Amino acid sequence: MKPDIFQLDFSRITVLLFTLIPVIINFGIFIYISLYLTRTRVTGYFSLFVFMLGCWQLADGSIRMSITLDAVEMWYRISIIFALFSMLFGVLFAIYYTKLDKKISRNVIFSFFVFPTFIFFLCILAHLDKYSIVVSEKWYWIVNPKPTIITTALLFWLSAGGLIMLFLFSRNYFKMEKSSFEQRQSFLLVLGSSFPILIGIVVEVVLPLIFDIDGIPITTSLTTSISIMSLIAIKKYGLLDFSPKHQWDDIVKTMNEGILIVDLDEKIKYANDAFCNLVGYDFSEMKEKNATELFVKDNDGRTRMKPIVEARKNNISNHYEICLTTKSGEKKWLLVGGSPYYDKEGKIIGSIGIHSDITKRKEMEENLIASNNELEIFIYKASHDLRGPLASIMGLVNVSNYEIKDELSRRYMDMIGSSTQKLDHTLLELVKTMKIKDTERFDDQIDFKNLIETKLSEFEFFKDFEKLKIDINIYASDKFYSNKFLIETILHNLIENAIKYQSGTEPQSYLKIDVADQPNGIQIIIEDNGIGIKSSVQGLIFDMYYKAVETSRGSGLGLYLVKKCVEKLDAEIDLKSFIGKGSTFTISLKNGDKRHQN
Repeated sequence: MKPDIFQLDFSRITVLLFTLIPVIINFGIFIYISLYLTRTRVTGYFSLFVFMLGCWQLADGSIRMSITLDAVEMWYRISIIFALFSMLFGVLFAIYYTKLDKKISRNVIFSFFVFPTFIFFLCILAHLDKYSIVVSEKWYWIVNPKPTIITTALLFWLSAGGLIMLFLFSRNYFKMEKSSFEQRQSFLLVLGSSFPILIGIVVEVVLPLIFDIDGIPITTSLTTSISIMSLIAIKKYGLLDFSPKHQWDDIVKTMNEGILIVDLDEKIKYANDAFCNLVGYDFSEMKEKNATELFVKDNDGRTRMKPIVEARKNNISNHYEICLTTKSGEKKWLLVGGSPYYDKEGKIIGSIGIHSDITKRKEMEENLIASNNELEIFIYKASHDLRGPLASIMGLVNVSNYEIKDELSRRYMDMIGSSTQKLDHTLLELVKTMKIKDTERFDDQIDFKNLIETKLSEFEFFKDFEKLKIDINIYASDKFYSNKFLIETILHNLIENAIKYQSGTEPQSYLKIDVADQPNGIQIIIEDNGIGIKSSVQGLIFDMYYKAVETSRGSGLGLYLVKKCVEKLDAEIDLKSFIGKGSTFTISLKNGDKRHQN
């Protein structure tokens, strides 16, 4: 024989439909969330909330279909337990959805919501709540609570929970930006929960407890509106969708960089706390104001911003530095990484920029530039001041060679002359370093044949020059533009090294120079069969003052100057060298000024 709890009359079609339809909706939402949505606190509490609502609706429908009084009593106790936990998970969902959990501790949540729920649960199990059951022609059974302390406290706590939910959803609605998805979500939650909560309190709490009138058992049916509105919010406005935007506030608050969002007219739509701190304004003072007009006071800065703003409208991201004026009038340099800002359909609706304060870096750069300028001036002046006495010494050494007859004294004078010439050469190369750095023009027409022959003539009386067989091949057109000084410097140092470091074991030393056209420029190949360079040091030879061989007679600046010239020309240099076989330098140069090619 079946227990009394299952003695139900399924012929009550109206009750059956009003029970099954809400139950199917809520259980369907629960299954959808469990299978397809990412598990978070918000989705977890909401799924438990709709599951408990479905159970509550099923238990309440079973009350109406019960045949015996015992079944009614049992199903009512089950119903009130599910109502109790529906309210708990509903409040927890509202707290975490509206981010109230950031402002109140877990201890407060446990003390005011979780702990009372389990106390009332135990009271129900102990049958401490009291009520009367009335037969109704329309509702079949009506259960009226009696105004005992436990029952009254239980129902008022349930009512308070519902009102707290409604208050949190309403508060969130007014806090959200107008017409945003979050505001529309909150509106649907307010709309769905207001009717069952407010009407339910009146017809199932106030009427029987205060006015001693039979209650109207429609609350569970009305709670379907919560489910329907929530389902619309989930599908249309992304309620419970998991993405970083759910943690947006946490992310931007922990960032040191300022975030600014503007629309296509540069009106400010959003700024995080870090950006507000950078510029000294509250967001309310900046909202809807033109960002460039507010922060960029100088005309040059505003002129620079125009192409940047237009680039963003054309779906172009970029990085730039800009000087802003803060609320207090202070100038701040910011590094900005800007990108287009899109709506959900992928349409550009503005710009988003991440701003980093680089004011201290800019100050250091300015100080460094000033120091570099002072150093350059010092090197120019020192070189000029030193070369005057050096020239006098070299002149005196040359004159002394005609006057001094003693062989040992003449040898000493030659050593002085050689050291003086080496120092003079070093000073000249230091000056060249500064000149390379300051080079800005690249529009000299280069005649490679004449340039190479001129350079070779400078070495005509250089030691061992006569031992070198030289082969020059020019396959380049005469319409090549670059900086003559930089190319001269490259050729001078590479030719000088080929002369200096000839191999004594080769029957014939040679230097081969090829110049040929290549796409968008020229390629220069300088090849010799000298002593070569060890593979272990080939990555160091372009460093300042580095000498690849112990017998080097140079200053260690030659190949360093070559590298600096190559970098200034935005060119490339490649080295292939083998000990005892020689070295090959390949330089690829770009045509410097396209305007002169016409």
